[in-house]
Amino acid sequence: MKKIILVYLFIYFTIQLFSVTVIFPNGRILTGDFLALKKNKLFLKNDDNLFIIDSGVIREIQKKDKPISLEFIMTWRNSIVNYNKFCNITTINENNFENITQSYPKLDQELKVIILKDAKKIVGYIEGIDTDTVYLSRIGSPVILIINRELIASIVADGKEITDEVFQMDKSFDSDKHDQVEIVELDFSSEYYDANSYIPKSRSSYYPYKEKKNTNSYFFVGLDLFGDHDLKAEFDDEDEVEGSSDVDPGFYIRFEVRGKKQIAFGGGVACQFNKAISDYKKAKFTFIPLYILGRLQVDPGQNLVAIKTHLGYNLFFSNREYSGYLTTKPGLYFAGGMEFTLDDIFIVEIFYTVNKGKCDIIDVTNKSVSIGIGINLK
Repeated sequence: MKKIILVYLFIYFTIQLFSVTVIFPNGRILTGDFLALKKNKLFLKNDDNLFIIDSGVIREIQKKDKPISLEFIMTWRNSIVNYNKFCNITTINENNFENITQSYPKLDQELKVIILKDAKKIVGYIEGIDTDTVYLSRIGSPVILIINRELIASIVADGKEITDEVFQMDKSFDSDKHDQVEIVELDFSSEYYDANSYIPKSRSSYYPYKEKKNTNSYFFVGLDLFGDHDLKAEFDDEDEVEGSSDVDPGFYIRFEVRGKKQIAFGGGVACQFNKAISDYKKAKFTFIPLYILGRLQVDPGQNLVAIKTHLGYNLFFSNREYSGYLTTKPGLYFAGGMEFTLDDIFIVEIFYTVNKGKCDIIDVTNKSVSIGIGINLK
C-alpha cells in the first residue's frame, strides 16, 4: 500500500510541474499542461485541445504564479506529441494571439452540451448558474452567453443528462473575472442569434468545438518480401500429395479503420496484387482479405510501438496459367506483426501473413513476410 501511495504522489507532483500559464503581450493568458518545446514552439495541452505557441508572442510564462524562462523550460522532459489525441489543434502566432481571452476555461472545468428545445446544441463551459439562468463560455470565444432555462431542453455531460444537478449547483457568476469578455443574453431576435449554431454572428468562436472522433482511418502500401506457396491435395483413397514453391515479391494496398485506445479494435480490407510463383512466373494469383483487427499499444502515452493482429476471410483469384480449368475458392486469412508510428502521421509495419484458399480439391496456403508504410487519414 505504501508503494502505491508513493507512486501516486510521484505522478501527481510530476504532472503539477508541467502546468503553466502563458501571458501574451496584450496581457491575455492561456493555461495548459506543458508537453514540449521544439523549434521555438511551445506545445500546451488544455483538456482535448492542443495549442502550438510561437515563442515570439510569449511575454511571460508562469508556473504556480512564479515567472519562469524558456531556457529553464528547455531543461524539462519533452514529450512526443500525439496529435491524434486532440479534438482541436491551433497554432498561435503574431497574427492571431490577440484573439486569446483572459477567461479561457480552466483545466478542471468539464465540457457541457446544452440542448435547446428545438434540438439544436450549444457546447461550452458553465461559468455560473442560478435558478433560471446558465452562463456559458465557449472554448476561446470572447463572448459568454446567458441562456434562460425556458430555452433549455436538457444539459448533458459525458453522455449523461444532468439538467437537475446543474440547476442545483451553487455557482454564482462573477463578472469581475471576465472583464475582457462580452456578456450577451441569448435572444433569438437579436443580432447575436445564429439559427445554425447559436454562436453570435459577429463573434464566431476563435477555437470552435469539434466532435472528438473515436476512430482513425489508415491507408497502407507495402511489399511482400518473400514467402512460400504450399499446395496439399487429399484423394478418396487417402493418398496425400503436397508441394511447395517460393513466391516472388509483390505489392499490396490496405485500408483500415480502428480505435484510438491502448487496446483497440477495427476492421479493414486489403488487396495483395498478382503474386507470381518463382518457378513458373506466368502462374499468378491474388488475395483480397476482409478482416477484423486487434491492436495493443505497448508504450502507453507515446503511441510509437504496437502489436497488431488480423483475422478474416480472403477472396482468392488466379489466372489460367495457375489454375487451369479448376475453380478457386476463398479461405481464412490471419496475420500478425509490429507497427511503428512516426510523427503521428506515418506508420511503418512489419507483418507475417497467411492466406488460405482452395483450387478445386487442392488446399492452398500462402505465407509471406511483408513491410509497408501507412498514412493516418484521420
